[in-house]
Amino acid sequence: MDKVLSVESCISYYLLLCGNGYHCSCYNRLIDCSREFSIDQLQNKYQIKLMVVQDRRLKAITEALTNMKVLKLYAWETHFKNVVQGLRKEEFKWIHRVLTQKEYYRAQIRMIPELSGIFIESKVPFSQIVKFLKAQEL
Repeated sequence: MDKVLSVESCISYYLLLCGNGYHCSCYNRLIDCSREFSIDQLQNKYQIKLMVVQDRRLKAITEALTNMKVLKLYAWETHFKNVVQGLRKEEFKWIHRVLTQKEYYRAQIRMIPELSGIFIESKVPFSQIVKFLKAQEL
C-alpha cells in the first residue's frame, strides 16, 4: 500500500509541477474515491465477519443458558467455558481488525489537507523560479 501511495504522490506532484493543477486535483480526487471504495469494501468484509463471529458466540451462550441443567448434570461447565473463551478470542481478533481499519481510514483523511498544503507551498516557489528563469535579461 505504501508503494502505491508513493507512486500516486509522484504522479500528482509531476502533474502539479507541469502546470496542470486541474488535472492534478482531478487525479487526486479519482484516486481518493477509488481508495475510499476499496477501504469501504474491506471494512464491510471485516464487519460481516465480525457479526458472524459475534452471532456464533451469542448462539453458543444462549444454548448453554437454555440447557444449564444438562451442563451442570454432566459437569461440562469447564468445557463450555473454554469454548466460549475461544469464541471471544476470535471475536476480539475481528474487533481489532475493524478498529485498525477505521483508524487507518481516519489517518488517510487527516493527511489529505496536509498534503494539499505541501503541494501548494511547493508550487508557488517553483512557479516563481520558472517565471524568473523565463524572464528576459535586462
